[in-house]
Amino acid sequence: MLFIITSLVDFAAMAITLWLGLYLLGRSFPHPIALRAVVMLLAFSVFFFGAFSNLYHQYVGMAVWRAIMVIIGFGTWYSLISQLMSSKKQADFSRLEIGIYLLGAVAIILMLVSPNVFTNEGGNYLYVAHMNLGWPYIIWTIFQILVSYSLLSKLLSGEKIGLTSHGRYFLLASIFGILAAVYLTVGLISPIPVPRLGQDLFTFCGIFLVGLAVARHQAMVERRVSLPDFPVNGVTVLGISGVYAFLGWRFGLDPEVVAFVMYFAIFTHALTDYARDFLDRLRLRQDNTFRKKLYRLENEQSERQNLYLRMKISLGLLIHTLIASGGFVAMRRDEGFEVIASQNSISPGNFLLPGFVQVEEVTRLDGELNGVTLIAPVIENQIQVAVIGLGKPRLRLDYSEDDLDLLAEVADRIGAIILMNTLKVAHSNRPEKSDAGASLEEAAYNSKVDELVLSIAENPDAGFVKIVEDSLRRLLDYNRLGESALASQLGIVGNSHVERGKILYTLLLESIESLHPVGARPKGALPRIWFNCVVLYDAYVASIPNREIMARLYISEGTFNRTRRNALRSLARLLLEK
Repeated sequence: MLFIITSLVDFAAMAITLWLGLYLLGRSFPHPIALRAVVMLLAFSVFFFGAFSNLYHQYVGMAVWRAIMVIIGFGTWYSLISQLMSSKKQADFSRLEIGIYLLGAVAIILMLVSPNVFTNEGGNYLYVAHMNLGWPYIIWTIFQILVSYSLLSKLLSGEKIGLTSHGRYFLLASIFGILAAVYLTVGLISPIPVPRLGQDLFTFCGIFLVGLAVARHQAMVERRVSLPDFPVNGVTVLGISGVYAFLGWRFGLDPEVVAFVMYFAIFTHALTDYARDFLDRLRLRQDNTFRKKLYRLENEQSERQNLYLRMKISLGLLIHTLIASGGFVAMRRDEGFEVIASQNSISPGNFLLPGFVQVEEVTRLDGELNGVTLIAPVIENQIQVAVIGLGKPRLRLDYSEDDLDLLAEVADRIGAIILMNTLKVAHSNRPEKSDAGASLEEAAYNSKVDELVLSIAENPDAGFVKIVEDSLRRLLDYNRLGESALASQLGIVGNSHVERGKILYTLLLESIESLHPVGARPKGALPRIWFNCVVLYDAYVASIPNREIMARLYISEGTFNRTRRNALRSLARLLLEK
């Protein structure tokens, strides 16, 4: 019975630690905390592979290599916890850290050069290997004691990382790791056989919790993946690899070969995942290159292109980003809306009746306009000055909510451009206008065009936008703000969570203020160019109820929610640029 349980624990630990290590490598590279977790998980995966193989085919001398994997794993574990601390606290532990690494290196060297470090390996496959009482064991013991002490000191003293919402997972994992170290250190010289099961079980629980803690600490956003990606990937990879192993066992393969099949299957699935990720990044890079060309075209032709050409370029960029079949931009004229830019849609110069395109927010159509399934109003000063229409998506059945938010944001940008273009034309007819005033107007106008292009070309990930929103909701709570995922992702450094929270508060406030249009906030009805700044400031800084903000802006609840999402996306994009 002990043999079966030990075998199952080692096999499961080998597979899960290998998968989790490769998963974090692909999803969190190159974050320093994640990389340390990867090294730790892979080292222990090799340890468990050797432990499982030893149950069926014993190789004299393999106990030394398993002990080396334990040293590497625990040393990396200690380094990982160090990364959770502030720079000042890391400096306080720097000498101890160097000493621990040197002890680990010395222990590895002594184990490699000393003959007969372990005794009676042959036939001992269910119990902790016996170690001779000599310098290798002494250095090993000092190393384990220092690592265990330092883990608890870093988690429970000073900043008390282990008592925070994120740190509790690391603390629980470290407790399991310390139990495994104590169990192993005592078992190595115990006069009576000590079952290896306890050591393996404690070790697996500890490193698995570390992997989960790192995934939670990073919130799966370093590579900005959705939360379901973690369990879905685990069930898929481990499930398919488990089927391979089961078939190998049913066909009579040696258990050691079955373990290798499982190991190899997980590794190859990870390589396939990396290849897919590489192709996705290559596609995004090509898309960004295309967008940069459009952006460069705008700047190079700014002297001679008119509003219509700007709308044509922006429309083409929007269609390319949303992978739409076509679209158009139409401006209000006395008798209706004139199409001024089009791609695979209604021809330029055609007029659209207000009854078809005059709406209050992004609206889906059911065949009223030929080939157009989505329209977004462009509103300025409570008047719809233009409309954007899009055809069906080419690669999907329908547009997502993120697509609708991006379309609404583009409509807001176009409204600001049309308004500034109208003012620019009106002011250009004034003979008393100075050259300095003209330059300022031209700069402001081009700035709005730049914002339009960037709003499409640099569309932030929904996961990061959610992190920004969560941080804004706790804006006035410095402690929780300092513990937020946004503080971690932006690399906010401070001596405590409160200090980090204050730094992040200042950064968020400055970023919101940077969305403030030129000039003082108008009284009465606000132009849409003010909506992003007003919604963010009033809702999160001034803590004004949403109903009151809607009343001030004269907008419906649906329009308010979409405006707030657009404002959050603009803020997220600004934070990414910083």
